[in-house]
Amino acid sequence: MTNVSDLPDFCTKPVLVLGCGNRLFGDDGFGCEVAEYLQTHYRLPDDVYVMDVGTSARKLLFTLCLSPERPRQIILVDAVDKGRMPGEIFELSLDDLPVEKRSDFSLHQVPSSNLAKELKEAGVDVRVIVCQVGRVPESVEPGLSEPVAQAVPRVAAEIARRLSAVFQEPSVQAEDLLEAQGKHPDSSDLAGEEPTMVKEKKVYLPRWIAWMIAVIMLPVWGWLTYATFGGQAAGERPSLGEWAVISIVILGALVMVFLMSYGKLPAYIIREEDE
Repeated sequence: MTNVSDLPDFCTKPVLVLGCGNRLFGDDGFGCEVAEYLQTHYRLPDDVYVMDVGTSARKLLFTLCLSPERPRQIILVDAVDKGRMPGEIFELSLDDLPVEKRSDFSLHQVPSSNLAKELKEAGVDVRVIVCQVGRVPESVEPGLSEPVAQAVPRVAAEIARRLSAVFQEPSVQAEDLLEAQGKHPDSSDLAGEEPTMVKEKKVYLPRWIAWMIAVIMLPVWGWLTYATFGGQAAGERPSLGEWAVISIVILGALVMVFLMSYGKLPAYIIREEDE
């Protein structure tokens, strides 16, 4: 049996912050930059461990799954492409993580998503904070785009604020530490607007509503059929196209309703800003 004292700090600290991504490919290095910013600009509570895991998120999550000791909370920071404005910051649920394959082993891959879900099922509070990328080049091209670079201090400030609230201990910004040493940092490097986190809440239809809609739509289908074909002039036969149009519309609507009720397709999405 592994002695808990022999485990690495990322297994034993109550809170683990992981910066994921690849600095060599533009905005994909966002998570790594946030981890570095937290390490260099903030003095965080002792119970917090910040790591720039780069493209090794999958290996580290796998280690945590096997570890006898795990953090109570894991905050994953990464960059994604969800078609939003570049530099926009928002949270994703584990079910909403992108599943497209990438050449690295960062959070974007399915295996890492599944490992994060396993940790959550084991009782770990897993949070995912992401930034909409502006550009991810096909070839090696380090450096963040301007809107994504501006999001780095904002996300770091948001994480520090959350940690301070949890541990009731202020997260001291590097500016204060440097001033105590008689140094004066460039304020433009540390200044950042107050972070605004955009949370999405997906709302699904209750199943009884889905069944009610289905019960209503079936007679509507019958009425449309009668209205279309019953009004035909004597001797005329309805075309297959008319049958197909009505059937496809009604059946398609029924399928959508049931997908909304079984958690596969949201009826609508509420977007909330958390100041």
